[in-house]
Amino acid sequence: MEKQKIAILVIHGIGQQDPYHTLDRFTRTLVEALQETRPAPYKLTHHRLPYQDAVDDYIKINQLNDPETEIDVHEYYWAFETERMISMGDIFQWLQQASDGAQRFYEENEQFSREYEGFQQDGQFRQRWYLKYAGGLLRVLLGAASAVHLVLPRWLDSLFRNLLPKATRHFIEYAGDVAAYTSTSRRSKLYKVRQNILKGAVSKIEMLLGCGHDKIVVIGHSLGSVVAYEALNEINLLMNRDAELRARRHQLCELVTFGSPLDKVAFFFRERVAKSEYVLQLIQNSLHGFRRLGLVDANAPEGVICTSSVRNYLQDLSWTNYWDPEDPVSGRLDFYEGVKNVKVENGMGIAAHTLYWSDKRMFRETIQRVRDAAWRREGPEQREWDIEFVVDHP
Repeated sequence: MEKQKIAILVIHGIGQQDPYHTLDRFTRTLVEALQETRPAPYKLTHHRLPYQDAVDDYIKINQLNDPETEIDVHEYYWAFETERMISMGDIFQWLQQASDGAQRFYEENEQFSREYEGFQQDGQFRQRWYLKYAGGLLRVLLGAASAVHLVLPRWLDSLFRNLLPKATRHFIEYAGDVAAYTSTSRRSKLYKVRQNILKGAVSKIEMLLGCGHDKIVVIGHSLGSVVAYEALNEINLLMNRDAELRARRHQLCELVTFGSPLDKVAFFFRERVAKSEYVLQLIQNSLHGFRRLGLVDANAPEGVICTSSVRNYLQDLSWTNYWDPEDPVSGRLDFYEGVKNVKVENGMGIAAHTLYWSDKRMFRETIQRVRDAAWRREGPEQREWDIEFVVDHP
């Protein structure tokens, strides 16, 4: 049997990330999960691959008793793109815009908002109220703060940050990451930051598609799941005009998101289009509607038919989303096609947003799915892996 080569690309989320820390954390938990499943010696080898004008450092995992399988773990590091690129005033303005977007969404979708924010816990129905009611409070508090801060010279920004309590400073920096990446207007000065992050993720996936892997998994945590999703959307657009890239589409077998705010980003930060702008609706649905359900149909007048030449070449891409009801950032992804939502219960309040990284069950299930996909072409005599695969549906 020929060797099966699996590549995993991990994309980190918001926060003060450092190079290789995501690669370290993910690989260690993956190895622990593999050892629990099949106790055996595993060999980890650091490799360097020429990549554009730099070098891609990754880890190759081999089970010494199984020479027929190897797993390459890569990371996409983008935190440096947002470092000090957004001022406190920019963040205050973004928070107000975000809260306004949330308010408009709830006003337009009152019934849906109750269903979306509701969740079951301890056998009782509960609601997350903060998204609905935070808007007015933010406008009052942040309006005053931004009015004061925006008159300060730009060079005082760092000093102002350093005077803040540590927890507040971290929140501001996290908000800055989200603000920078969700700035979709080309008129925004942050649009270039977003484009650089997205371009880097697309280039990384293109590189892996050219490395001869049998299967490629893209994994994103928190805001990294948004980057992963939009990078795959861009890859699909490239496949529409690049036959060579399109021929390798089956290598992309799985998208895994955890702690993902994709629904919230779509609801609160999307560009709103008037119903009369049916041409704009058509273009946006074609360029940004990858695997998205509930798109607004182009409201074309009678006698006008709207269609698109853009095809979805990643329709068969498996997508699994892990979410924790205690995590205030993530949630079920109900507005994307073909997503399997898997509930986890780390049960640690807001800390649940980071505890996915130590959830060995999630790692075991992901590798099992990818291995099944890699050997599926062998027919009925598939490899047997002693892994219990249980999906706990909410």
